[in-house]
Amino acid sequence: MDVIGIPPAPVCGGDIQNQGNFCGSQPWRNPDGSADGDTIFVRTDCVTRAPLDLDKQDPAYRNPGVPLDRGTLADILASWQAEL
Repeated sequence: MDVIGIPPAPVCGGDIQNQGNFCGSQPWRNPDGSADGDTIFVRTDCVTRAPLDLDKQDPAYRNPGVPLDRGTLADILASWQAEL
């Protein structure tokens, strides 16, 4: 119920389910066609190009699952190169 006692309209057409290891290839779009989400800049070390510590990053970057482990990122980049 909202503050005036009206139940919220359903957002989904069915049960909500979690799907692990899902990679979306299309951005979620707003009604006006723009991509939904936040644009952030990741602060990096200029010499190593490694991301700086989380306390130096945008709060959105600190959410679980947003910053990739450096090994995971390297594996993803290597797999892309293998397919070229």
